[in-house]
Amino acid sequence: MKLSMMEIRPARGEDAAAVDLLLTQLGYELPADTLLNRLSKLGNGDTDRVLVAEDAGRIVGLMALHWTVMLHAALPVARITTLVVDDAVRGKGVGRRLVNTAADLARQAGCGVLELTTGLQRTDAQAFYQAIGFTASSMRLHRPLTT
Repeated sequence: MKLSMMEIRPARGEDAAAVDLLLTQLGYELPADTLLNRLSKLGNGDTDRVLVAEDAGRIVGLMALHWTVMLHAALPVARITTLVVDDAVRGKGVGRRLVNTAADLARQAGCGVLELTTGLQRTDAQAFYQAIGFTASSMRLHRPLTT
């Protein structure tokens, strides 16, 4: 698939079906009402954005960005928590455009660093992130709070 004129814009409720397809490519399946609820809560505040890459009326990428003050850091920290590009257009610059947009938004918010998390099994994603300037600097551990 060839890209024509891609636009990066805030996600809207009417994007839910396309967002759902992208999340499914990452292995996440959400009920439609849950996804709509999350889209309505995220991206409208002072500390987060949910963006889509749209090309010729088709959603081809998705990114969620959050930032916050950290006790240990001089400046707020921005984190990409979701980044996915449609399988059909991977390698065509969509991910790079979304990350560059995240970096611009993080700078505007006064952040000193842009970080992201990715699954250990996502070796292709890790190679992409390293190719665009990210370095491994910590280990993320998690502990479920529900049984």
